[in-house]
Amino acid sequence: DGRVDPQGCFVVGGHVERGSEPLTAVYRLGLDLSMERLLDGVRCSNSICFSEEGSMFFTDTMRDEREIWRFPEYATSGMSGPREVFVQAEGRPDGSAIDTEGCLWNAEFGSGRVV
Repeated sequence: DGRVDPQGCFVVGGHVERGSEPLTAVYRLGLDLSMERLLDGVRCSNSICFSEEGSMFFTDTMRDEREIWRFPEYATSGMSGPREVFVQAEGRPDGSAIDTEGCLWNAEFGSGRVV
């Protein structure tokens, strides 16, 4: 999954195709083409999106917790700052988008619905 952040950098996360080990990460490609690792220990990156005020949202779809996290200080500290559970999903959170009213919409993998 990947998305351009409010600063114009491309944020992308990996997906482990085989096995259950969290072997991948989330990266940010800077405007100067520098690469920064934002978060380690990821298995299936999803829901990368950004609010108008600059918070980042993210989930690791294959985690048992089924949570979408919010990183409220993304603009200043990336994903190393505090994170909070934004929502506990019923299904497995997949791709997300934020609408013009600031609401997060999420497609749930395997449950055939958008919430």
